[in-house]
Amino acid sequence: MMTAEHTALLLATFLEEAAQRLASMREDTLLLETSPGSREAVENLLRGFHSFAGVSGVPGAELLVMVASRGEHACRRLASSGDAPAAADLVRLRNLLDVVTDEVGGIATRGAVVVPSRPEPRSAREHDLLLIEDNPLQRTWLATELRQHGFAVRTASNLAEARSEVLARLPEAIVADICLPDGSGLELIAAIRKSPDGASVVAVAASALDDFIDKVDAIRAGIDFYVEKPVDAATLAARLRSSIKARRATGSRILCVEDDVHQTLFLRTLLEGEGYEVTSCRNGEEFQVALEECTPDLVLMDILLPGVSGYELARFARQQDDFRATPIIFLTTEGAIDARLDATLAGGDDHLVKPIDPAVLLPVVRARLSRAKLLRQSLDCDSLTGLLNRAAFSRRLSAASAARRKSDTASALVLIDVDHFKAVNDGYGHAAGDAVLISLASLLRERVRPSDAVCRFGGEELALLIHDVTEADAIRLADRLRSEFAALGHGAILDESRRVTFSAGVASVDDASTLDAWIARADRALYEAKRRGRNRAVGASTPMLRTVAPPVALSSQARGG
Repeated sequence: MMTAEHTALLLATFLEEAAQRLASMREDTLLLETSPGSREAVENLLRGFHSFAGVSGVPGAELLVMVASRGEHACRRLASSGDAPAAADLVRLRNLLDVVTDEVGGIATRGAVVVPSRPEPRSAREHDLLLIEDNPLQRTWLATELRQHGFAVRTASNLAEARSEVLARLPEAIVADICLPDGSGLELIAAIRKSPDGASVVAVAASALDDFIDKVDAIRAGIDFYVEKPVDAATLAARLRSSIKARRATGSRILCVEDDVHQTLFLRTLLEGEGYEVTSCRNGEEFQVALEECTPDLVLMDILLPGVSGYELARFARQQDDFRATPIIFLTTEGAIDARLDATLAGGDDHLVKPIDPAVLLPVVRARLSRAKLLRQSLDCDSLTGLLNRAAFSRRLSAASAARRKSDTASALVLIDVDHFKAVNDGYGHAAGDAVLISLASLLRERVRPSDAVCRFGGEELALLIHDVTEADAIRLADRLRSEFAALGHGAILDESRRVTFSAGVASVDDASTLDAWIARADRALYEAKRRGRNRAVGASTPMLRTVAPPVALSSQARGG
């Protein structure tokens, strides 16, 4: 929603940029008079008129847009022909620039703008955090440190006080000691997760005794991550802020490729008001970096950019595996059919004409994001179980492996294979086998955090990527999941007394190994679990496995099902 404050800020930004742009355009017209063959001057004038022709969110700019559009077309014609501008061309450009200058001055007079202070960046605003710690010295120290890092900290010394604070106001984040005088912080976290808005809270468990923390129980309670005491306040604050940002995002990240500061501010104001996370860049070099860091769900692309065209950047994006299906919406002052065809040929999904009308832009963005989400689900998810497919899961593994090389982030891969699955298919039919896989997939989804990943790795093999756990912790989690699955009855599809089990191989990420080597270590551990009699979880770091060569491309038949 565009408020009066937003409108004032947009107008102030427009006038500030317009003054600089007009001065530059005046220099370029003078350069053309002395050097008519200057292609750079023509290109600069083209971009200048293009910017004014696409101005959005500025009241009373209709005549400015019309005149600037004529200037843009005149410069575009000169640029495409390659001819030096004739005297008549120069006169027309000067006259158009004079009108643009007068219109900008009129907008400034009518607006009577008082430049407002720019809004404080979101990252610098205080986040509501509840700190639960029974040690008064630790509580005071950590609360003070977190406040210095931009958090509005409330404190509680026990479970009862913490419950009262949560009832008074649900915090954005909670840092809870595991062991409190009247219970465990995990009890409160589990209760919060069951509340209507509980999924939005970032939950962190803390403890001084690493061997006391049941990390499996912490995961089941719904924590996002845990920290060991003594706490590094700076590291904790950074992880909290990152997690809160991820929670706040709607899941839709938009990359705005636009070199005009006012237009970028206009688009950001509109889109952030709708709950989208917006990143902007101005040229091709920044675009490549932004694609990797932002991984956008949608791209808004201006066509006329310095040194490169939006069409070229779109083609570059379409060459990247991760962005072949990402919606790209071109924003341009060109409404002709040729421009629409060029946008389509470059891989664009839509072509919107500047000035941008919010009543058109926002529905188009919503529709394209919705369609892309459905497409991504069909591309990334297994049709039977609804879990990630192997290709999508491999991307998650690659990200976890890269994170390990950059920091001490721990993750574990769990490969799961249903025991004697062929006997289930042969004895009860493939529909029964499918039902068993669906049941196992449902159990795994319910027992891990949303930040973790569950995948159908292939056939009767499933896989888990568990973050912030050691291999030993992941083995305990896999063993508990194995016990729960073994206890399930499948009376509706199998004999009443028939129980189905699975075997699991676990490997923690190794910063010295490749992705293939990581998977091979987990595969080797799974093979060992099968060899030892099935219905068990084995880790890749088991001493006897360290000297055994990993099997190559083992099938379920080679493992014995």
